[in-house]
Amino acid sequence: MEVSDLVRTNTKKTLADHLSGFGETLKVSWPLSRPVLIDAENIDHHSTSTYHPIDDITKDAQQSGKSIIPVYSPDYSQNYLIAVQRNCGNGIALRLKLNDYLRGAYHIPTILRNFNFPPTFIDLIIDLEDIKNASIALQQQVIQMCNNLMTQANWRNVIISSTCYPSSQAGIPINQIHLHPREEWQLWSSVIQSQSWIKTPNFSDYPTAASTTASVNPRFMSQTVSIRYSDQNNWIFVKGLPVKGNGWGQTQQLCQLLVNSTYYFGRNYSWGDEYIDDRANNINTSGGSKEWRKVAHTHHLTCTNSDLI
Repeated sequence: MEVSDLVRTNTKKTLADHLSGFGETLKVSWPLSRPVLIDAENIDHHSTSTYHPIDDITKDAQQSGKSIIPVYSPDYSQNYLIAVQRNCGNGIALRLKLNDYLRGAYHIPTILRNFNFPPTFIDLIIDLEDIKNASIALQQQVIQMCNNLMTQANWRNVIISSTCYPSSQAGIPINQIHLHPREEWQLWSSVIQSQSWIKTPNFSDYPTAASTTASVNPRFMSQTVSIRYSDQNNWIFVKGLPVKGNGWGQTQQLCQLLVNSTYYFGRNYSWGDEYIDDRANNINTSGGSKEWRKVAHTHHLTCTNSDLI
């Protein structure tokens, strides 16, 4: 759709539109029986003292035979906390940020008093958000935080989450393979190998994204075509030209570059890899930003799962 069409048709979706069919979508995309962690921070502003979007998300998931675990952080609103208390049948996930921990913002006994169940029903997320590199100093901070929090409560799971994914692709060369080290994977690997753990921390990252998203009006955004990919050690980019004036047809050439490189895993590796191979051979359409994010995510999640097994 052209910008002028978007302005004329006024196609802005409501929150209900966006959440419609959530349960069925989750059922299709998450065939496993275990619950999914859902963080609704970005739609918290739609809440009231008696309603929160997490209510609809939980109900819709249950109606489709799926279950969720709401993610809560002490800096979320009171409305969010009350909603989590209503929807904590599978426990909760507690998200604590490293920077806030280092400045003494968290008092664990006070936080735990918000919930009428023991820590064995709580997944602890230690969130480093954006990191630049897996430095020794950062590793030591994470190890210290993990050890400190593990001695304070018997958590159900402990998860280390971080990302070094570029917030912008400015400076990435076009029409060639570009590698950006996956520092979050190196950090986690170094931390879990550093000692014998009471409970080995699990791995989490922000697939193909930085931890923060800029508020941008898509009508005025200059979007660049890019194929996003990954292996155990690198984020991989095959960047093209801006969409405006060049279109998404250039994805065929970009996919050919990736498929003919040593970094490509093969079409049978994941749905995303099959899509890339089909595009390289002009079998499918050029797609758009939504399709290429799906391609990147399905490949990356498959790759990460393989590395963790």
